[in-house]
Amino acid sequence: LHEEGERKQQQKIVSDKIVGDKASLVLPGFWLKDANLPSTFQTWFSVQALYIWMLMVRLRAIPHYKHYSQELVDNWFLDAEARIKAAGIRSSKVVNDTLKDLVSSFRGAVLAYDEGLVKGDAVLASAVWRNLLGTTDDDVLPEVMLDVLVFIRKQLTMLNQVTDQDFILGNFKFDEIVSSTKGDGVSQTTDSDGVRL
Repeated sequence: LHEEGERKQQQKIVSDKIVGDKASLVLPGFWLKDANLPSTFQTWFSVQALYIWMLMVRLRAIPHYKHYSQELVDNWFLDAEARIKAAGIRSSKVVNDTLKDLVSSFRGAVLAYDEGLVKGDAVLASAVWRNLLGTTDDDVLPEVMLDVLVFIRKQLTMLNQVTDQDFILGNFKFDEIVSSTKGDGVSQTTDSDGVRL
C-alpha cells in the first residue's frame, strides 16, 4: 500500500513537470487572430484539449502511461475548475455540471483526434473542425486548417523525438503555431520549385 502511494505521488510530480506551463498556455495570437476564435473559456478549453491530447499521445510510449495521463488530465481539470470559479460561478452544482460536460467533450475530442491520427489528415481535419475551429461564427480560411494540421504533425514528431526522461522532466517546448498567411491574406505556401501558390 505504501508503494502504491509513493507511485501515485511520483506520477503526480511527473505530471506537474510535463504540464509545467504547457497545459495552462495563454492562447497564442494564432488562435484568436488567424483562426479568429472568440476569446472565451470554451476556446481556451478546446485549444488546451488539443495540447493535452498531443501530450497524451506521447505518454502512451511510457510504462504506466494511463496513470500519468490521468494525473495530466486531473491537473488540467483543476485548472479549468479554478477558471470557472474565477469567472464568478459559485454554485457547486453548476460547476460540477459544467465539469461533467467538459469531461464528455474532452473524451469525444480525444477519440476524434486519435481516429484522425490513425486514418489520416482528412479525418484529423474533420476532428479539428468539430472540436476547435468550428466554434467560430466566421468562415475559416483553408490555410488556417492547413496550419493547424501541419502544427499538430510537427509537434507530434517533436514529442516523439524527445527521450522518455526529457519528456518526464518536461524538457521540451511546443513550437508556436505559425500562420501561412501574411497580413494581406495571401498564402505564403510554395510548391517544390519555390513558386508561391
